[in-house]
Amino acid sequence: KLLHILDMELNNYKDSFKLYDFTDMIERFNVAKLCPKYDVVFVDEAQDLSPIQWKMVDIIRKNSKYTILAGDDDQAIYGWAGADVLKFIATRSKKDIILPQSYRVPRQIQSVADKILERIPDDRRVKKNWKPRNEDGYINYITTIEDVPLHDGDWLVLARTNDRLEKLKPILKAIVGKKVDVAIRDLTFSDKRICNDIKKTISSAVANAENNYQYDIDKLITGLRKVL
Repeated sequence: KLLHILDMELNNYKDSFKLYDFTDMIERFNVAKLCPKYDVVFVDEAQDLSPIQWKMVDIIRKNSKYTILAGDDDQAIYGWAGADVLKFIATRSKKDIILPQSYRVPRQIQSVADKILERIPDDRRVKKNWKPRNEDGYINYITTIEDVPLHDGDWLVLARTNDRLEKLKPILKAIVGKKVDVAIRDLTFSDKRICNDIKKTISSAVANAENNYQYDIDKLITGLRKVL
């Protein structure tokens, strides 16, 4: 019921301002079926296509002389967003090609990946034999924030949605350039719950820099300027 209400309100909002999102565009295409003719169509990351995207691809395939689907079911990580990897696996073609050589994954990474992939039932993946890059590579196991060398190089903060980053950005901007003790104090007395997590992260990073790397702790705070 709640999802129905949210869907109704979202559609009312878009209708009021004459807005179309990506899903609207695909749905309109699928209904109209007005597709140009193509000689060749290349669909990349096909394992991440959702049902309505697959319907769009099926329409395009009927209007194309040749269609190439490129993807890897072992890299299907968007099931939570509606990706239909089983459709990708079940799609039949005149010719299937499994690339035998990776130029990105080194040997140690392949070894760990294979152990994880062995746990996936045979009916949910396509078995593959491929060679890793000619390099051992290395793996770091991170269990706490203290294990992350935040003092070294530039770091990129990723989140599932922009909303999470938008909440974080103004708080980090407010402490840029301040002394560490002042920044910690400001975070302590903030009424925003996220500030407590930020305070713990900064305190841990400062302690790691002081105790293990003898870095100037002020630089950790000033360094935030680079990413804001």
